[in-house]
Amino acid sequence: VILSAIRAVCLAGLVLPSARTEGPVVFEHVNLVRVQDGTTRRNATLVVADGRVSPADGAPRHARRIDAGGAYVIPGLWDMHVHVNEDASWMLPLAAAMGVVGMRDMGGGIGEVAALRRLAAEPGMPQVLASGPILTGQVDDADERVWRLAGPDAVTKAIERLSTARVDHVKVHDWLTRETWRSIVEHARARDLPVVGHLPVALDALEALGKQKSIEHLGN
Repeated sequence: VILSAIRAVCLAGLVLPSARTEGPVVFEHVNLVRVQDGTTRRNATLVVADGRVSPADGAPRHARRIDAGGAYVIPGLWDMHVHVNEDASWMLPLAAAMGVVGMRDMGGGIGEVAALRRLAAEPGMPQVLASGPILTGQVDDADERVWRLAGPDAVTKAIERLSTARVDHVKVHDWLTRETWRSIVEHARARDLPVVGHLPVALDALEALGKQKSIEHLGN
């Protein structure tokens, strides 16, 4: 099992550079895991060409062929809640080696968003959806990843800064007032930014229904 896992990691590392530099690549003798029904197709053959994976039917004769030696192949994984922070230089390559093709960064410094995007754009790195700083209420928290909003009047500037930084979503936290949370939802929607994160303590889950795209934690 351990050797198969190692071979699977090596297989993942071969796909992107091979597909881009040497044309189609055929991987033979793989165990294809079907996540739809939990079954495994043994001794399968896959073709990687033009950034896509497909069955071996019709593979060109000139394609490079690699014996995968029984490695297990699964669809790319997404890490749906991670805080990359200053660890991007090793976290993204490690995630890629483990088969992660996408990550949702759920809170980081505003100045780190652009650098994170540049690293994610490099060949073989996972796609990253970033929130930038977390929006919360007036709490005693000096973490630079957290913006403390005094009330609804502070929302416009915060959303403008996040939009300028090209975040993918707006992360909300426990201690927002109901009025501030509603203002965040309104301003984010105007900029086509989904609101995600915690359900603030002041809110009932039904209030967030249809307004907040995801609830990562219940604050109350």
